[in-house]
Amino acid sequence: MVDPPWLSSQQTNTTVRPKKKNSPAFFAIARPRDGTLPATRIQAAPSTSTDMGYLLDTDVLSESSKAIPNEKVMSWLDAHDHEIYLSTISYGELVKGIELLAPGKRRKQIAAWFDRLNHWAADRLLPPSTEVMRTWGQLCAKYERKGRRLPVLDSLIAATAITHGHRLVTRNTSDHPTEITLINPWEM
Repeated sequence: MVDPPWLSSQQTNTTVRPKKKNSPAFFAIARPRDGTLPATRIQAAPSTSTDMGYLLDTDVLSESSKAIPNEKVMSWLDAHDHEIYLSTISYGELVKGIELLAPGKRRKQIAAWFDRLNHWAADRLLPPSTEVMRTWGQLCAKYERKGRRLPVLDSLIAATAITHGHRLVTRNTSDHPTEITLINPWEM
């Protein structure tokens, strides 16, 4: 199992977050523990009604890549890393953000962070399956009938969380439908 990228001492984070000596967070990651670089695989995690995890929105992932991230967000991520999933929509948004950065030190740092995220999240990525797309279509239609258009990417991420029975972790609470449980780690 690979540690999440926000626990790596390889980050350029200038703040020092306390780490328990016996936790996986105490050790830096650059590769999986066996030293190999597994091929990226995207697969839906098994979902059951009792498996209520957390789906991270892109803003939470972006926060964890900052040189000086919000301590509340980082503490929340540390406490819940075994229950966290990512949408392939957020994955794409992160790739776009990296591609838009000017070449230089910051882009290299973010790309290195993304490589760690990629290895950690290999079995935690949730793609927009037919069930997700059905939920998304129903949500969008419901809100459009009420005169409100949901942002496409945000509503796809929300539909992913709803379909898999996860709570959505985001700072952007105003753009998501009311059918989903939202958690804002900046306010915890």
